Amino acid sequence: MKSRKAVSLMALVSLFPSCLGAAEIKLGCDRFELTLNANAGVAGLAARGVRVGQGKEKPGPPRLELQESVYGMSDGRRRVLTLDALSQEGERLSFGSTKEPEAKLTFEVADRKDYLRLRLVKVEAPQGEHATRMEFMGIPGLRSFPLNAEVTMPGGGGSVVFQGLLKRGPLTNLGAVALWHPETEAVDDEILYKVWVNEKLPHPKVGGEWTVKRAKEWNADYIKKFKNYSEFYITGENLDELKRCTDYAAQMKMANIYMHLMTWSGRYWSEGQHLYRVNPKLFPKGHDDFRGLVDYAKSKGLGVGIRTLSNGISLKSDEFVGKVPDRRLGHFWRGTLVEEIGPGADSLTIKSDRTIPTSFAAKGFSKKLNPSSIRFILIDDEILKYDKYEDHGDGSITIKVAKDRKKLARGYGHTEAVAHQPGAPVKILTGHFRDHVAADHDSELLEEIAQKYADFSNKMDLVTSSFDGLYLWSFHTQYGASKLPGAVYSRLDHPTWCYTSNGLPKWGFFEMHFNSVKKALGLT
Repeated sequence: MKSRKAVSLMALVSLFPSCLGAAEIKLGCDRFELTLNANAGVAGLAARGVRVGQGKEKPGPPRLELQESVYGMSDGRRRVLTLDALSQEGERLSFGSTKEPEAKLTFEVADRKDYLRLRLVKVEAPQGEHATRMEFMGIPGLRSFPLNAEVTMPGGGGSVVFQGLLKRGPLTNLGAVALWHPETEAVDDEILYKVWVNEKLPHPKVGGEWTVKRAKEWNADYIKKFKNYSEFYITGENLDELKRCTDYAAQMKMANIYMHLMTWSGRYWSEGQHLYRVNPKLFPKGHDDFRGLVDYAKSKGLGVGIRTLSNGISLKSDEFVGKVPDRRLGHFWRGTLVEEIGPGADSLTIKSDRTIPTSFAAKGFSKKLNPSSIRFILIDDEILKYDKYEDHGDGSITIKVAKDRKKLARGYGHTEAVAHQPGAPVKILTGHFRDHVAADHDSELLEEIAQKYADFSNKMDLVTSSFDGLYLWSFHTQYGASKLPGAVYSRLDHPTWCYTSNGLPKWGFFEMHFNSVKKALGLT
């Protein structure tokens, strides 16, 4: 049977100008044609003229989460709206609501020959609310692949969730996704290579141009390096003992040695030390001794891997905090001081500047603002700890300073308790694990932290990229835990075996998304 070539959205607009918002809309590329009905559900899918996904349940319209715009300690009421009104104008496709026309998300659709690209370009919400996330259900017969860290894949069913709708800052991507029909595993891989290269996804730091040919060479090196992966945990009282453990690992025919944080860094969570300070007991000459162990292991045919804790920043650290804390620490609230306070004041009133509504990453998080999460405020260059507060409902909050060993918890860490004038900038920090914060997910600080991670890995030629404790990055957005690994990945100059405290990374480290790689490594 002669195949029927799918047509692009632009062509269909010219063919059916009268059907805008009223009839079926067809999206297509060289490999498939997707038909959406007027209420934004999937009506059908054809690949080169042959219907796909017959007998399988067709997904309904996308769902949009809306949240009441509030500016206090608790986030607003949430509700889910079905986007059941579909319309098109040129290359733009909009998903709206028949019940609430003020809610609408607009995408720019591009025919990329082998796949379609949907890029979110505009978000509209009813007055008094803001959009937080939108979910597209997986379509049987199509593969969905995020093109930004702000788009996540929560499960194995092909659904994608656009998490950056709040657009907290200029560095936040609204998000984009690629759709294609994986006719075979080989075709699936070939299209993924094109997406990886053409859509400028994070890729390793390699010399020359990043092309499909270079990406395939990289994956071949990855398979060769990790086809027979094994690791031998080592620890000791000094460097000589570590080397003896390395000798034993070589005798056992292991591929790598591996060190826990308590070994290579002498700590678990960082308190005041730099993130990549090595254990002086084991490595008295610092990084030079650590690199010496790596070279010794290499002489025995072994690689070296380590456990890390996803670069949480202790508020007692002089790195990124110190006496003048970085303004880009993770926070969920911004505003100013209402009235002057002295260095011994035990309470203060602050008011939101309404640049970001209060919106936590998960429902009910505001109810967990207790000792299990942190309670710190950054005002000017002082960090203080609070315990009680009164939310006045108009964006203003009265804060009660906590006590630490019967003393006011002012001037936390290396900061100093000083007087502050009305209008002083205030941020309510968010984090976990006693006093740890992450970088603001939408700031250059995240990139700087990723660079430090990659610099250490590249310097030591580590075989692992460990993101334990990635939970710290999931408090005020659901894409922080994706964004950090992707930022690290784009700065690495060698293949690494990556894992997080919750399985494989959600963004970056794309090798494991290829069928050929999984098959070569014996994984499903």
